[in-house]
Amino acid sequence: MKLVEEVGELVAAAVSDPGQVPGECVDALILLASVADRSGVDLHHTLAGRFPDEGAPALSEVSARAAAAGLAEADLKELSVRAAIETGELCRAVLKLGGGPSDPAGRTVVLAEKCADLVLAIGAFATRLGFDLAEAFRSKEQLNSRRVWR
Repeated sequence: MKLVEEVGELVAAAVSDPGQVPGECVDALILLASVADRSGVDLHHTLAGRFPDEGAPALSEVSARAAAAGLAEADLKELSVRAAIETGELCRAVLKLGGGPSDPAGRTVVLAEKCADLVLAIGAFATRLGFDLAEAFRSKEQLNSRRVWR
């Protein structure tokens, strides 16, 4: 549910305050990595499988890979819808993994693939807005290190 919240914040920032998108992308990536880890998904391996000739992208390369896949051609509203759809599908895969009911329409969703799709959707935001995800991650970590958590 926290991942859904973070993607919601990313989507809200994309349509109302694009300057906040880098930090929201990082928050979503951190929660996505947590979901993948807790579900036994090797995100690095899954992303490497998406790019067999190039291997798994480093964080600084995710946006270029998303652009090469044509994902960054969409505007921010379209990217927001894509991120929301990918998140919903990821949630459906997590529920199924936890013994939830099958999809009534018979659709099959592979959790690892949905994780990779969401990583690339986040990379498309970075491409569209012209920021480096690795730098955004470092900036967010610096901000978090100065926070007082209660």
